[in-house]
Amino acid sequence: MADAMALSVAAGWNQTAADWQFLLNNGDNTGVVAMVNHKIVGSAMMLDYEKRIGWVCMVLVHTAYRGRGIGSRLLQHVLGNGGMPLRLDATKLGEPVYRKFDFKNEYGIVRMVNSCVGDILCSTPKGVPGTSRHFDAIVQQDAATFGARREKLITYLLKNYPAQCLVLEAGERPVAFVLGREGLHYHHIGPVVADTAEQADALVTATLLRPRNKPAVIDVVSDKESLIKKLTAYGFTKQRNFLRMQRGNYHLPETPDRLYAIAGPEFG
Repeated sequence: MADAMALSVAAGWNQTAADWQFLLNNGDNTGVVAMVNHKIVGSAMMLDYEKRIGWVCMVLVHTAYRGRGIGSRLLQHVLGNGGMPLRLDATKLGEPVYRKFDFKNEYGIVRMVNSCVGDILCSTPKGVPGTSRHFDAIVQQDAATFGARREKLITYLLKNYPAQCLVLEAGERPVAFVLGREGLHYHHIGPVVADTAEQADALVTATLLRPRNKPAVIDVVSDKESLIKKLTAYGFTKQRNFLRMQRGNYHLPETPDRLYAIAGPEFG
């Protein structure tokens, strides 16, 4: 695990040792590494979400070993262990590689970052802290936007980063939520699921009002222009784009419009 962590650190990625441990401890997931002189120089994983979606992630090759086909061979291995519809978030560098494996466009994602939040006009922060009583509703709403239930991921985020969870309620029924986690370089905000842009804006604003000791990053679905505009006003800038891609007989969930920000390319 230490070598895997060193690999992502060298690439400047945001995963922590706890994130790697979570990914590796799930026996349903498939992982493969490339080794040179007993040292890990490449990795690839496929997360098994309810046997409905295989999420491809952590496809990474050390810069000194790129251009040798290592990434393609690692990818071939994890894809061969699939047998279910596959999805992933591709960087600009990775997109042409995935197209060779028959991945098709789904939608765009914009990564936005900041080092300090500007003036936030929010006289009454909205949202209540998420608790165990919200768990089932969060899992159900997350599944309705992602396409499969992710109980283990939701449990990991709520257990380790409970202060990052905020919920909007109608009566006592949760109608929107935001989760988050502490990454190696950034405080990661997401997923964000809401009925309206106003709800999503309110949850993200309330999250940003909370104390934090790192810059913030959020991966916003590219058609959520209101949230992108709000974040820009708060001092966020666009760092990079991802392209969500899919392969196989996969259909979008019934309520994809409710997804405003994803959990991150490592989780989907």
